[in-house]
Amino acid sequence: MRARRARRDGRPRGEDRSARPTAGREHPLRGAGRVRRARALDGRLRRGDDALRQQRLHAQHLADQAAGVLRRGKTGGDNAHPRRRRALRRPGHAGTDPRGVRARLRGGTPRSPARRSGKRSRTAAELGRDRRHDGAGDPRRDGAGDRRRARGRVTRPRAFTNGRIYALDPATGAYRRHRELVVQGAQIAALGEDLCGAGVERIDLAGKTLLPAFADSHIHLTDTGWFLGERSLDGLASYAQFERRVRALAGGATIFAGQYDDAHWSDGREADAQPLEAAFPHRLAMLVRIDAHSCIVNRKTLAWLDLPPGLEGIERDAAGVPTGRLFLEANWRAQTAFMAALPEHERRAAERRALEEALRRGALHLHVQLVGFESRESFAAEMEAMGAVARAIAPELAGKIHWKLCTMDVAIAADLGLPYVGGDVFLDGSIGSRTAAVGEPYLESGGYGKLFHSDAEVAAYLRAAEGRGISAGVHAIGDRALAQAIAAIEAALGGRPSQRTRHFIEHAEMLSPEQIARCALLGIHLSMQPQFDALWGGDGSMYERRLGRTRKRAMNRLASIVRSGIVAAGGDDSPVCRLAPLEGMEACLTHHEPAERLDAEQALTLYTYNAARLGHAELRTGRLAPGQAADLVILDRDPLAERSFAAAQVLETWGDGRCLYDRA
Repeated sequence: MRARRARRDGRPRGEDRSARPTAGREHPLRGAGRVRRARALDGRLRRGDDALRQQRLHAQHLADQAAGVLRRGKTGGDNAHPRRRRALRRPGHAGTDPRGVRARLRGGTPRSPARRSGKRSRTAAELGRDRRHDGAGDPRRDGAGDRRRARGRVTRPRAFTNGRIYALDPATGAYRRHRELVVQGAQIAALGEDLCGAGVERIDLAGKTLLPAFADSHIHLTDTGWFLGERSLDGLASYAQFERRVRALAGGATIFAGQYDDAHWSDGREADAQPLEAAFPHRLAMLVRIDAHSCIVNRKTLAWLDLPPGLEGIERDAAGVPTGRLFLEANWRAQTAFMAALPEHERRAAERRALEEALRRGALHLHVQLVGFESRESFAAEMEAMGAVARAIAPELAGKIHWKLCTMDVAIAADLGLPYVGGDVFLDGSIGSRTAAVGEPYLESGGYGKLFHSDAEVAAYLRAAEGRGISAGVHAIGDRALAQAIAAIEAALGGRPSQRTRHFIEHAEMLSPEQIARCALLGIHLSMQPQFDALWGGDGSMYERRLGRTRKRAMNRLASIVRSGIVAAGGDDSPVCRLAPLEGMEACLTHHEPAERLDAEQALTLYTYNAARLGHAELRTGRLAPGQAADLVILDRDPLAERSFAAAQVLETWGDGRCLYDRA
């Protein structure tokens, strides 16, 4: 569909002009300058509607994917594969029918609580009981307001004013500051100054900062919610504290906790199964290391798992008796079985906690890693179940999830209509568990880690993805695994960048300068975790203990990667790191190697625009611009001016023009 040609004042031809002032009647805005500005705004809003129609032809809303298309066996939204999009352009759909577009622009956006006070923090589920829609100010009429929204009622424009509003220029990478931003329905309509004309609701930011909503380019949703609170063993300083914390764990028939990091313990001891055996000899019990690449179980759990005796990764003592520590294949089988055995309602409750925590942190766009599933049906069922949890919090939230199917079966992703596959397709393990594939041995153990797949397997996976026009991702941390990944991508691309795919590497902690140059040449995208350096990059840190000082200094080369032109997206790998994009951005600024530090604007881009590019969604989100989705975050201070994210706090998180989290 072609956008209608507009008149000079921005109004489409053939529109109803009855609302315009008639001859001899004084315009409600006094002053010719204000009249011109009001008319210009009106034109921009209307042109924005046309831009949205054009955009929806090419990228269906992500909510389609989570909310309904899966039930028909196909996935749409921004994740729709180009070959699927024609099928999605059905009559009445928002991608083709103007009535569908207007239905998508229906109302329901609460007023900004930037100036409210004395109220506890609320997520969208709670805000839903107290929404203040235009024309539905009485909370008792909320149901009626929802019915009006369902019929496609369009809200009036809203202008965020009197704040610090930063918009990225993708061509230069610089951010320009604006004083006002106008939202109409689910999208941004205009940026600039003096935009508040007649019929535009003013939302006073009171000097606060407005940025694009953040993304987390790598998150394990169920695990994140499960290990929040009392099940977390994070922050322990010694083995003695570990013992006390394990004894204090509560639970029913199953003990499942994690996030211990014994590389930081002052006494030099490593975690073992003794506290589990002493405290819970008759219960199933598992403790997962912070990197999830090893775990500890008691004897009862080992018997329940019934792992094959020769399975790789079962640690044994000198007498050949299993110690309870599991690595490699034994670790993955154990964790997958343990997670699958959890009651369904507890898993979904954990996902709800994780999603609500993400909103509190300003993380709206989540690249969710689906690990441990094998068939199309199991992936689709999990996507539908997680999507239902997100919709229960807010319908808009379900449309912000990017599903990363961690499988080498490219046909599954193609059948579900996704433009990407993989993510945590493990080529190796982790530095902390000494399973990442490295070229020089680990200092403490003398081992070299392990490559989990042959070169031929990885190459076949990348070729299959490229042949279908699907972007493929792999997990690669050690330098040997990175070499394997880059070689496979290079072979699949024929040595030249692809115009239709964006193959990507997760983590990429040990990239050499030569490997960085090859990634830049091939257009490989990187999904990185700046918090890794904050956790493990200092003097005497885990990196130094495992790899030595020289290799430690070459880890997580953020600035070198950004300077090369590689698209690097920021994530937290939660629950490995805290689900906290602001902490990840601060880690970019405080890298232990000064030469690898980023500036504040570069750090912000990692967690916004670049993450959108990784998710094939930059046409509709990731920055503040007319036609983009109104995905916003409001902070209490200006981190770009202060050159620090450390003290910044998220006040509000908005998705598609609706406030989903309010700290007030």
